[in-house]
Amino acid sequence: RQVETELADHLARARDVLTRATRATLNSGQVETRERIRIFIQQAESARDRDPATALQLARRADLLAQDLLPALH
Repeated sequence: RQVETELADHLARARDVLTRATRATLNSGQVETRERIRIFIQQAESARDRDPATALQLARRADLLAQDLLPALH
């Protein structure tokens, strides 16, 4: 249950930044980061049922990248 809660939190934060990044004007490095976030989210969602631990790691990576990108969106 804790893994599922943490996974949901990481995914929600990453999705929020991804949504904002989609509307922002970004340089090429930031666009690459945005796409990596999108891929990690997709992989985490795909792994969620069969391998929750892997899904959590992927969601953490997406969230970490999202937090790194966040300052560029202000």
